[in-house]
Amino acid sequence: MSTIIALYNRLESIILKQLSKSEFFKHHLDDPISIKITSIGIIILVLIIIYKLIFNIGLHLQVWELPGKEYFIDTPVHCAHVYINGHVIRNFNLNDQIILSTPLKYHIEFAPEDFEDNENPELGSTLGFTRKKLYFLFKDSSFFESLTSNEQKNYKISDVLIYHKKAELKDDSKPLCLHGVETGFKLDVYYNII
Repeated sequence: MSTIIALYNRLESIILKQLSKSEFFKHHLDDPISIKITSIGIIILVLIIIYKLIFNIGLHLQVWELPGKEYFIDTPVHCAHVYINGHVIRNFNLNDQIILSTPLKYHIEFAPEDFEDNENPELGSTLGFTRKKLYFLFKDSSFFESLTSNEQKNYKISDVLIYHKKAELKDDSKPLCLHGVETGFKLDVYYNII
């Protein structure tokens, strides 16, 4: 016990020496009671900062988990709407064969009935539903009508390629939010014409 008191007294003298150099803390060091309150307050503050620092480093390095994680489950928020830049390509070549100089622009909003039949309706619309919606949007466009009958006949849902942050999204059964797509994000869509 005497070592703890000796350590505290030594720590307090170091703190008081540093605080006496500051004009702001001079009036806190006039009275013996205010000296104790100030030094205890600063020691507690430093201990809290050290604790939070060690705690967050441990979380970041995955040494331990966040307490209460099993009770407070972090559910991603479903995607309510997205913006689409649609590009028409040939033969799945994204760079060389973009046919339209300006992309087709769409704004797709998802209503609750669009995902109420999903396995997890609280996660929102799936990538497959979005792909199908984009397929029909392009099929109903005036550009699609200008294509040859052979090109129209060969156009399938699998010819709609959806990209987010330059990575293709492929798992149609997963909701958009699990692909990292949030409300208001912009997706690049490539309509492949063979």
